[in-house]
Amino acid sequence: MDIAAALKLADDLVFVQTGKRLDYVQEAILRGTLKKRTYTQIAKEVYSSSSHVRNVGSELWKILSEGLGENITKASLKQY
Repeated sequence: MDIAAALKLADDLVFVQTGKRLDYVQEAILRGTLKKRTYTQIAKEVYSSSSHVRNVGSELWKILSEGLGENITKASLKQY
């Protein structure tokens, strides 16, 4: 799956679960994860702290896990 397709799927899942679309940080986390970047690297790209990016990522993985019915983590997403 390419990054654009993964972002579309994630955006749709987040919308169904929360009624909101992916925000800038969530999208950066997904892009960065698929490019095998660390939270620190992603944080620098979005001019945020790594702890904030880590917290947003944790919530994002929970939302995606609920939407897909399987455990999604940063590590498991890197496999794709």
